[in-house]
Amino acid sequence: RRPIITGFAYRTCSGPIGGPGINCGTTLVHSMRIIAGTLKGRTFFAPAGTNTRPTTDVVREALFDALASRCSIEGAIVLDLCCGSGALSFEALSRGALASTCIDVDPAVCKLVRASAQTLGVSEAVTVIAADVPRVLADIALVPTIVFYDAPYALMRANQTVAAISKMDRVPAGGMVVLEHGQSEVVLAMDGWEQSWHWQRGGTVITMLRRLEK
Repeated sequence: RRPIITGFAYRTCSGPIGGPGINCGTTLVHSMRIIAGTLKGRTFFAPAGTNTRPTTDVVREALFDALASRCSIEGAIVLDLCCGSGALSFEALSRGALASTCIDVDPAVCKLVRASAQTLGVSEAVTVIAADVPRVLADIALVPTIVFYDAPYALMRANQTVAAISKMDRVPAGGMVVLEHGQSEVVLAMDGWEQSWHWQRGGTVITMLRRLEK
């Protein structure tokens, strides 16, 4: 499958361009860039419109600076929940993460993440699953060392998601859960976790939780 860029739209095609069996869909996109690491300066695709809210460069830079001082991104196994553009996964891979599993409920967004992964040359390190996070989380066999969560703020599911991650009991001691949420949602203290970092810029809040030893 190959991405074709046409202005600010992409098509993901399952057959040769202009040939038989072609099956393309079209989604408006804009570009984002990798901030640091081996892919620094490379661009990838983000859905245009209001259904997704890609993490801004300023927020990503602050988030990854804080994360790098609290855990090792090198060699990390990433689980990216409500992944949207996949920006957090691609930034982590650029900084040495080993692999990322990206989950989003929107199949069109998932196609875009796959196209971006191919463009960046990291397809083998990225698994994309089109599914509703609450429904699929318990079935994930992954043992992630870093979990990102960035759902629409209005859903206010950060605490529910941390509880589900705790229940799946696969994040090892020292593993990190990074939650991007709105200022109206307060992430509550939970057994087995400690708050490692809390940061706010405008209406965006980042809360980092570290898994404690059992």
